[in-house]
Amino acid sequence: MRRIWPIITESFPFCYAIVRMRSLLEEGLKRFSIPYDEEILEKLCLFMSELTRWSRRMNLTGLKDPCLIIRRLLVDSFFLFGRLEGSSAVDMGSGAGIIAVPLSLLRRGATIFSVDRTLKKIQFQRHMKRLLGLDNLIPIHGRIEEIEPLLAHLAFAKGFGSKEKALRAASRHLMEGGRLLLLKGQREKAETFPGFLLEECSDHTLSHERSLRLLVYRKL
Repeated sequence: MRRIWPIITESFPFCYAIVRMRSLLEEGLKRFSIPYDEEILEKLCLFMSELTRWSRRMNLTGLKDPCLIIRRLLVDSFFLFGRLEGSSAVDMGSGAGIIAVPLSLLRRGATIFSVDRTLKKIQFQRHMKRLLGLDNLIPIHGRIEEIEPLLAHLAFAKGFGSKEKALRAASRHLMEGGRLLLLKGQREKAETFPGFLLEECSDHTLSHERSLRLLVYRKL
């Protein structure tokens, strides 16, 4: 497996880039009781270093500091780890794969469909799929509303738009009884919609820089 040190140290001091990043990743894994080993930790570090390297040429996340990315964005994947059910899930509007890639690494038995309409972000995900050997990660370039139905057990989305828009998109890709997990701001209202049962509305603090409201809808 490709080593991470030459990549990161081009722009970041060794101690900050390696030690701090590993510490934050381990802190998140332990916080959410996620089993891991040295290989998983190193692959997560490699994912972050490649994301940092690619972000020098193109905007993938809006953040360039890998430690901020971990605390504000990647922590969502750790939170969703315990919610992943069934053998397949769809990340709707996955961006650079900040949720889909770690989940694919941590849940190798589940197929993760990662859908985004921006080609450069899907190209980055395909690069990570090859680099990390993630056979269960399926990056798909296209609009979630237009691609062929995926018939997954679970879907999740953040920053997707309105709840109604997300539910309409998820309805095409979920099996009957499948669930949509929406990661929203803490002021988001819980509402009911035809064809779905609102099962949960709960607030969570993921880190000192990241809090959210989780809405869980089950397809009827």
